[in-house]
Amino acid sequence: MLDADSGKVVGKIADTPGVHGAAIAAEFHRGFTSNGRDKTVTIFDTKTLSTIGKVPLSSDTDFILYDPFSKRVFPINEKITVMDAQTGKVAGTVDLGADPEAAVSDGRSTVYINLADKQAVAVVDSKAPVVTKTYAIEKCTMCSGVDAGGFDPDKNWIFESCAEGVISVIRETTPDYYELIETVPTQLFARTMAFDPKTKNIYLLTAEFETISTKDPAKPFERKIKPGSFCVVVVGRN
Repeated sequence: MLDADSGKVVGKIADTPGVHGAAIAAEFHRGFTSNGRDKTVTIFDTKTLSTIGKVPLSSDTDFILYDPFSKRVFPINEKITVMDAQTGKVAGTVDLGADPEAAVSDGRSTVYINLADKQAVAVVDSKAPVVTKTYAIEKCTMCSGVDAGGFDPDKNWIFESCAEGVISVIRETTPDYYELIETVPTQLFARTMAFDPKTKNIYLLTAEFETISTKDPAKPFERKIKPGSFCVVVVGRN
């Protein structure tokens, strides 16, 4: 874990195999990690970083979101196991019927989830919980390997992190008009992202990779992380 102000490492969370993302419910002093490797969510104490428990999921999960309105946690996969942030108990499921990538809450009972394989956005009522609408976005294109997004309401700026190693910065000029204003270089495969609305910093996780040969004729090569290369890239403003 990193301190948001200093960027220094303040501790580690145990029992998080293949962690893909994290969400924080500050009012309950609870944190949640999505563990893709064993299809679980680890619940931890944000003060001590000690593990409180683990919740099994129906499938692999990537992004994870805390919705402050419903006080619920949404580990994002095709069939979302919705959790109560305070108790850790399952509060319901949401079947998206598609491959999701990331999500954002409006803080007023609505969660928006991008469906990567459908070129669409699912609108979820976080209290029900159920999909209420789906919007097609066929004409929306950005950098390659888009994984996560963030929004700064003070500037009306949208951030999209991409595997090619850039952040696309898009400005909402009007509710119906958006323009690309900057492309910020980061690091290759730095696509898992979190935006801090207080400090305005963007945090991206990545590592260096190498291609190695295998003995599998169906898959003769695979990409692996170089040992000790994991890092957090911090993007700030001047």
